[in-house]
Amino acid sequence: GLAYEKLVMMDVNTAMDALNGNKAGFAEFLASKGIDAPTNISIKDFAKANKLKEHELLNAMLK
Repeated sequence: GLAYEKLVMMDVNTAMDALNGNKAGFAEFLASKGIDAPTNISIKDFAKANKLKEHELLNAMLK
């Protein structure tokens, strides 16, 4: 819904803070995929650039 759309437009670090995400777990997920940690890029753009689905990134943030 609307909240999801707002979330995926946030940059990755802001979304991580908003979700109170697991930074270590997310870093591990990215490393397992051979992806460098994002900087100031939206979840939507980061997912597209790395051929991932947005929900994969959000799930990884919450693990």
